[in-house]
Amino acid sequence: MPRREAPIPQRPPGREDLRLLLSSTSFVASFFWLTVIVSAMLFVFPYSENLDSVPFYAFLGLSLAVFFGYRYFPYQGYHPVLYAALLLATDALIALMIYLAGGGESALAWLYPCVLLFSSAYLEPWGTALVTLATAMAFVSPLFYQNLSSTAIKGMFVAVPSFFLVSLCGHFLIGKAREEEREKLELNMLYSQADSHRRELSVLYTVSVKLAATLSEEDIIGIVTEKVHELVDHDAMLLCLYREGELKPVCYRGMGPGLVTELARPWGNNPLHMAAEAILPVLLREGEDAGFPESASREGYSSLLSAPLFASEKTLGVLCLLSQESDTFDDDSARLLLTLCSEAAAALEKARLYRRTLEEKGKVEAIIRGLNDGLLVLDTAGRVVMANPTAEGMLEYRGGLLGSPVEALWEGDERIVCRPHPREALMEVVGRGEIVSGKLEIKGQRPLHYQVSWIPLAEETGRNLGVAVIFHDVTDFVELDRVKDDFISIVSHELRTPLTSIKGFLRLLQTERVGPLNDKQRRYLETVLQQTDGLISLVEDLLDLSRMEAGKMRVERRPEDLAEIVREVAGAMEGLLEEKGLELRLNLPSDLPLVIGDRERIRQVLVNLLHNSMKFTPRGGVIYMGLEGTDQGDVLLQVADNGQGIPPRDLERIFDKFYQVDSSSTRQQPGAGLGLPICRKLVEAMGGRIWAESDGRTGSVFKVVLPSADRQYPETERDVRESFHIIPEL
Repeated sequence: MPRREAPIPQRPPGREDLRLLLSSTSFVASFFWLTVIVSAMLFVFPYSENLDSVPFYAFLGLSLAVFFGYRYFPYQGYHPVLYAALLLATDALIALMIYLAGGGESALAWLYPCVLLFSSAYLEPWGTALVTLATAMAFVSPLFYQNLSSTAIKGMFVAVPSFFLVSLCGHFLIGKAREEEREKLELNMLYSQADSHRRELSVLYTVSVKLAATLSEEDIIGIVTEKVHELVDHDAMLLCLYREGELKPVCYRGMGPGLVTELARPWGNNPLHMAAEAILPVLLREGEDAGFPESASREGYSSLLSAPLFASEKTLGVLCLLSQESDTFDDDSARLLLTLCSEAAAALEKARLYRRTLEEKGKVEAIIRGLNDGLLVLDTAGRVVMANPTAEGMLEYRGGLLGSPVEALWEGDERIVCRPHPREALMEVVGRGEIVSGKLEIKGQRPLHYQVSWIPLAEETGRNLGVAVIFHDVTDFVELDRVKDDFISIVSHELRTPLTSIKGFLRLLQTERVGPLNDKQRRYLETVLQQTDGLISLVEDLLDLSRMEAGKMRVERRPEDLAEIVREVAGAMEGLLEEKGLELRLNLPSDLPLVIGDRERIRQVLVNLLHNSMKFTPRGGVIYMGLEGTDQGDVLLQVADNGQGIPPRDLERIFDKFYQVDSSSTRQQPGAGLGLPICRKLVEAMGGRIWAESDGRTGSVFKVVLPSADRQYPETERDVRESFHIIPEL
């Protein structure tokens, strides 16, 4: 059994309180009879005529027997026969005293009621009745050796019933005294228990305060081993903690190393392991429980009490106490020890958690210090609560950064350009809980460019704790991208002139101005012309992209009829659609507002979107172009097809330069991956948005939203560069 129920002491029924009462007055009782005997010898017997008789010597013997009998009687136990014999001896002593004092007319007969009172105090009612009968017989004993008058005899027999009345009254008197004694004992017991509980609570409070004030495992062990003796009496103590899954002794006293080893190792009914597994105290006594350790018996211990240190659904260790007395430990001891162990386990768990937190904090701080990227941690109000050395060096801060508002870090510094504004980005991240990307440029002899990520920090419950701002240095990538763009621009310009000349000479050959062509030559010439047109289109796209990113292309922003532009583009593409066997369906409501944009750039966007749908829609497919209004009053253009779908993971990346979906079917289609990036840049330059939707299996939809002329009338022209991200997508 994991826990042995200690027996609760029970007070014996009946007359224990009376025995306790007599025990407390044993000296008074013996002194009373001694006084009576001495008084009789001094004031009565000198006038007696029977001092040399045998009764006198019997009186002396009985006097000593009665005195020592009352003085040393074992009142703590209940011995009715022995006490009745003592009372009968007292009756005999009184009878001898009356005989020696002159017979039945002696006043010493009034000592008989005292015997009845003592009988009522100790014996049960039936025993008192027998003693009363014997006392009455002793009272009338003068009738056997003395001639008494009829008046004296009548008085004797009248007094005998009074003996039973005295016994009855004695029971009432003693009962009253017994009740008073019981109340006194109970009150003393309550006082004792209250004082004991007060001391226990005081010790536990002291332990709790000391444990709460420390986070050291060594201090916790010292506090527990110091205070356990004030709570539970014991002769030896052993504290074991789990280390790597095994109980290891960490502190012990009052026992030898052999016993420590035996108690710590796992075996059969080891009481320490039983307490750890059952999460309950274990109380064992030598000779009563089979699991009592033999080595503990050899060292002279008779009882054992162990309790687990349990916290956070895990047993951290076991505290074991040993005593040389078999009745030292009981349920109260087990309760106190378990309470102490619970407090100690909670403190140990807190100390270990604190130590792990410090270790993890050290690791995180080392990682943050070693980051090549700058890192700022902000609270929800935008104040800096943490910054790594990279961020301090980047912002040229060497102190005083913590606690500063994030926008104040570069406020007033014209060298630093941050988009979006820090306050706007912070509100977006804290308000919506979404990641915001931006850029930071530090102007100088060699401009520095950083990709800025504003990342929300939230608990599992969703409560926002702050924002992490990461500055990733992309200066080398920006410079490399600029060099690449310059190279592409130069190459495109250098290719444009010879390609134009090549196309011109091919047209001369095709018109047979330099001589007739046969069918085979004409077929070859058409193929070369098609490839030349493709190269020229690629060069034009590269040049457009280069001009956009260099800020040399200007986009007009005027009110335009988008439905009319769609009809023009559809008419221009009709021949190519018929050649590829595709059907174009239009849905152009007449009640849509005008849009703000550049007519030629809108045409370019529509042509690129149609070309993209035609490339990936098989013969017999359908392409849909439609317009509709939005809730904000803008105009939505949709270009949909039932061709090959776009994987969801690529829906955003298809707008990156030179990116094409990695698929065998898409790789068979010609193209450099520039059409959609140009579309996005042109749409954004006109104040609109463009995105794609697809389930990844069949068909795709490209959606373009352009601002309505009824809602806003911005400037007529806008520098395309304003809508571009200088930092490339990485």
